[in-house]
Amino acid sequence: MPTWSNSFKPLMLNLKVSFGLVAWVVTAAFCWPGVLAWSSSVAVPPRLPQPHESVTIDWSQVPSLDELELASFAAIAVELPSGRIEGALEADVELPLASLTKLMTAVVALEQKVPSSTAVTFVPEDSNGIIAKFLNLGDSVSRLKVGAGEAVRFQDLLGASLIASANNAATALARTSGLDRAQFVARMNERAAILGMPTAIFTEVTGLDAENTASAYDVAVLARYAWRNATLRTLSGSPSYKFTTAGGVQHTLKHTNALARASQPFAVLASKTGFLDEAGYNIALAVRDRKQRQHLIVLLNAPTLAERTADIRTMVRWLESQP
Repeated sequence: MPTWSNSFKPLMLNLKVSFGLVAWVVTAAFCWPGVLAWSSSVAVPPRLPQPHESVTIDWSQVPSLDELELASFAAIAVELPSGRIEGALEADVELPLASLTKLMTAVVALEQKVPSSTAVTFVPEDSNGIIAKFLNLGDSVSRLKVGAGEAVRFQDLLGASLIASANNAATALARTSGLDRAQFVARMNERAAILGMPTAIFTEVTGLDAENTASAYDVAVLARYAWRNATLRTLSGSPSYKFTTAGGVQHTLKHTNALARASQPFAVLASKTGFLDEAGYNIALAVRDRKQRQHLIVLLNAPTLAERTADIRTMVRWLESQP
């Protein structure tokens, strides 16, 4: 027969458990708002968006590149392939793109599914239309040295546009896409909206118009997307490009980025340059550093070519120093 003390023990145990639960609930009630506040204050590292994704960047959460004392007005560094933004300087300011525009031209041209072997015959409009509109007497401009009536493969036009930044190659690409000029430019702006490039505005396909504008952030979004395509990545990373026209004329083109043509402490995986008087010296490039980590770097509005090159090296060294 159970004694009184034996009956009382389970009762006391139950009371202790109950009081313990009550104490836990009361404590949680007071502390939970603080826990919520702490969890909401933990910053998710800002990153580039995926297509069709809406992302709002809190630039206060991005490490500043001020300490690097770059000559470029705007800059951004992005970890690849994650898209995490590693550092930024005025990265949301809208600036002229110059020939970085051709990255979007190449993206939209490829989307039209033109077979790479398609022979494209040059017409006078390719060199004397859009291009002439933005040139002053005596200006020099990058272009393929081909005459009206010469035929070049669609693939070679892509190479010439991305590697040598040939403006007549870009206009021929757009003309061959099956879209008229206005439709092609509209498609460029539609693609920018889909990718999440909030300040980007495209007015024509070469970048000669200073009204082609975007931020360093926008360019990073575009370059990351473009270079996911094997064709665009390979062409943008080639130090030179050779092709032969349908008439048997051979061409050898050098990359406009000298860093892609020479040995560096880091590997240049892909790059696109741009220059206009209004834009300064621009560049987007993907690199692999000595720690075998990959980064996307965008610089806009460097005063000189030498300063742009110095800024690239400074940024790569800084990225290598990061944990």
